[in-house]
Amino acid sequence: MSKEMKLMSKSDTNADADAGKSDELDVLGTIKCNNSVFKEIAGYTAMQTLGIAGVGGRYAIGATLTFGEKDPGVEVITPQDDKKLKENEISITLDVEIFFGYNIYDVCSDLQHKIKNEIQNTTSYVVREVNVNVQGLKPREAVDAPGEVDNA
Repeated sequence: MSKEMKLMSKSDTNADADAGKSDELDVLGTIKCNNSVFKEIAGYTAMQTLGIAGVGGRYAIGATLTFGEKDPGVEVITPQDDKKLKENEISITLDVEIFFGYNIYDVCSDLQHKIKNEIQNTTSYVVREVNVNVQGLKPREAVDAPGEVDNA
């Protein structure tokens, strides 16, 4: 399923300005974003967020992402799915695991803001909500505790 929006351009001709008319909007066409675009942005942003151990079946191992499940743990709701959403709005739900030692509320709140900003800045769609489901905690085997400095 893909989401589409119309690309508009302002017509600022001197004739319109002289006639006292407001700027007209001309439709240039549509831009379609498949739901996978939103899922990838949300998943990538989540994996870059301090305290997130994994999203759905994805876990960070060094600089590589591994996939444990086909479902990436990210659900995208569009106006076609929920009539309460406006034309260019989406809703995101993520299943995450968090590293032990991090404040769950702080990590999830940071994650919500980062995903909302990244999707809105990248796609110009409005993110109505970002729901985060914490599925569990993982030990921080190769990750320093928050605030620790390596003195070696």
